[in-house]
Amino acid sequence: MLIHDPYYDVQGVSNSSLKHINPKQDGSPVLFKQHWDGLAPSLKTSSLEFGNLVHLAVLEPHLCNYVIDDTNTPPKIRDIVKDLYESVTASVELAQAITGDDDGVGPMENHLYGLLAACNRQSYGTTWKDETRMNKVMSGGSAYWDLLRSSDKFVITRNQFDNLEACMNSLKNTSATITEMLFRQQDDQAASYFNELEVHWSNKRYSFPLKGKIDRLHLDHKKKEFSIIDLKTTGKNLGLFPESFKTYHYARQIAFYEQAAYEWIYKKYGTHYMPSDHCICAVESRGSNRAGLFYVCPSTVNEGQCEMEDLLERLDYHFTHNSWVNEMELETETKIYL
Repeated sequence: MLIHDPYYDVQGVSNSSLKHINPKQDGSPVLFKQHWDGLAPSLKTSSLEFGNLVHLAVLEPHLCNYVIDDTNTPPKIRDIVKDLYESVTASVELAQAITGDDDGVGPMENHLYGLLAACNRQSYGTTWKDETRMNKVMSGGSAYWDLLRSSDKFVITRNQFDNLEACMNSLKNTSATITEMLFRQQDDQAASYFNELEVHWSNKRYSFPLKGKIDRLHLDHKKKEFSIIDLKTTGKNLGLFPESFKTYHYARQIAFYEQAAYEWIYKKYGTHYMPSDHCICAVESRGSNRAGLFYVCPSTVNEGQCEMEDLLERLDYHFTHNSWVNEMELETETKIYL
């Protein structure tokens, strides 16, 4: 993640967390409990980071404050230095909270033990001597380290910047419909748009809180209708996006967001709006960086809702019984036919 988002500090079951309990996504009660307790390893990939960058640029441009890295640091060294920087800044923030001292982040040579730990976490030079590993990182990553600690902005690579520019150009110029879907600003008696809308709610059917963060919500106040507009980056050809839609269970995500929208709209306006024309704006994160618009039909949302409710009920069983080893069917001795 490029910037800290307080949304993730609030505990709640989100659509993305459901993959940890979904057997079809290699989930299990054990894995969900690890995720819920904050013990699961965080997933950090270049594709996720770039997706986060595009979301900031489109939906929260006021937060998209970056500096471009032109240090030519090798990718593996960059990962190690970034790992070290994140651990050091976390320690500095903790020390400041406890003692009130703020010594800042010093030169890399002040953090040699942390550097070695970062090398281990990144599986770098595991057969080399510790001195060799640290010297290689320091010689190849010092400029990047100095860039990180001297800037109050987040750092992106030159390649990420060029790719971002290409994606933004496609999203703004491919079609008037995509441009309006993503960039139109309006909040009056006729219609409203809300970006990165955080929703926290509860449902008496479940023994845990729920939360969701909708990329973009469009309200038609005259028709009393709402539309969910989701932004996706894809590393595959745009023509294969329908396959990605199924692979990543996006129908369930849209259904989850729809429920979040119901809750938020009623709380804010005291009335119910009906769903209409949910869509996904997808852009290729490589190659030609083409952009396309995909609408999600109601029957597909219904399929996603069935999957969502099945997983939430499964979770409720495990929360209620505080049982996190076997699947619900095994716990209840339900007959499983093969």
